[in-house]
Amino acid sequence: MRHQALGLAIADLLGDRQHKALYIKFAKEHNGELLLTVAKDVSTRKGIKNKGAYFMKIFGTFRKSLPRTVAKKNNDTPKPKQLKLRLRVRK
Repeated sequence: MRHQALGLAIADLLGDRQHKALYIKFAKEHNGELLLTVAKDVSTRKGIKNKGAYFMKIFGTFRKSLPRTVAKKNNDTPKPKQLKLRLRVRK
C-alpha cells in the first residue's frame, strides 16, 4: 500500500524504524507529501540527536489544523438494545 511505503520511507529518513507504525498511521490519515517534506527537512538538519522526536514536535504543532484524508466511520447507526431477563422467585 502507498501509505505503508510512505511511512517506512519517513521512518528511514528519520532513523526511527522502531516507530514505523506511527509514521504509517500518519501517512494514512494525513497528506503524505507534506509529511515527507517535513521528514526530509528534519533529516537534513544537523545537531539534532533524536530526529523522530523533533519531527513529532514540528508535526504535532500543526497536526490538529490539518484535514484528515480518511473518512470517519459512520457511528450514527443505533445499536440494538440488549434484553434483560428477570427471573421471578416463587415463594
